[in-house]
Amino acid sequence: MKKLLAALLLLATACSESREANQLTRTQLGEKWPFTVESVTVNSDGPAYTVTDPDGREYALNGTASSIKDDEGKPAYAPLEEIWMKEEIAPGVMGRKDLGAITALAEELEHGK
Repeated sequence: MKKLLAALLLLATACSESREANQLTRTQLGEKWPFTVESVTVNSDGPAYTVTDPDGREYALNGTASSIKDDEGKPAYAPLEEIWMKEEIAPGVMGRKDLGAITALAEELEHGK
């Protein structure tokens, strides 16, 4: 996991003064890829973490982002479950792929590492 995180951090680049972002692809993470889309941009706007799919739709990656509302009081970001891949975690039991590498990268972006 540390090697994977280190490799992901090498790819991190700033996209604006207040918002940090990094694009990741299925190829980079291989079997650990947790999404149904081929790539995402991991975003950190302070403690609100999101991912953006190739079509530009932004999804809440953590509770802070999930709690943000737009001007009409609706969630500002789409629910991650729309692109979060399911996997069998035990015979007949479905769960979701681990987001550890993605959230770790978002945390690193937030803290400017």
